[in-house]
Amino acid sequence: MSDQERAAPARVELLTPAERSELVERARGAAERALGFRAAGFSPTREVPPRLREERACVATWYREGRARGSHGTVRPARALVEEAEACAIAALLHDPRVPKPTARDFRALRLEIAIVGTLEPVVDPLALAIGLHGVHVEKGKRHASLLPRVAVDWGWDQDRLLSEACLRAGLPADSWRDTAAVQAFRFLVEVASEEGGEAGPPSPSIPPAWKRDAEVSER
Repeated sequence: MSDQERAAPARVELLTPAERSELVERARGAAERALGFRAAGFSPTREVPPRLREERACVATWYREGRARGSHGTVRPARALVEEAEACAIAALLHDPRVPKPTARDFRALRLEIAIVGTLEPVVDPLALAIGLHGVHVEKGKRHASLLPRVAVDWGWDQDRLLSEACLRAGLPADSWRDTAAVQAFRFLVEVASEEGGEAGPPSPSIPPAWKRDAEVSER
């Protein structure tokens, strides 16, 4: 058995396909309303499934033609998953400073992906990170940044590089994760809910890996 197989806990599907579809539909509808559109065929007042009312953290990412066009999220639960997904979808669409606000024509071409973030687990050894399975979160004081599991795969990073890039995005020196007394590093799993046709492709050149002012995942 490989180190990654030993390090990687089994994936747990927490939501049904119908619940994942409902989550994405509600988040997209919220974004449409934030842009001043009416979400066709969708009523935000209909009853929310119980599991979408549970407190969960998540990350919303918009894609156009397979390329990331805006992302925002949290890694610690603070409110109902459906509320978090709606808020993150709006923030990723309208308030990510790396990309311009979309026009109505742009929005129709965008596809939404929601990554539901699992429990944060301390990283005591980089080899405990399974590339493609674990996301990472680093923090030191008020500085923090997170990267989703797919990022390391898209850019061909190993465990050390993944942690270093997370530190850079937090505005910390690349190797500061090695100082475990000062910097906390965590791993997490995600469950992905996406729109039909919204499968993500390679990262957009407009959102480079070493961009330091904001994290791929930002907490409130």
